[in-house]
Amino acid sequence: MAQEPQHQELDPAALATVVRKPAMVDARNTLDAQAWHPAGRRLCAPGRPRPG
Repeated sequence: MAQEPQHQELDPAALATVVRKPAMVDARNTLDAQAWHPAGRRLCAPGRPRPG
């Protein structure tokens, strides 16, 4: 995923209707992990600790 402003605005809950797997890889560490985990999405971000 490229580091674009619109990626910051992704809604983890809304993505559940269009993606098959509940995971996102954030190689640039730009997404808010706290928003993804409660929505049932798994955010993999190298260099960041895993939530919960």
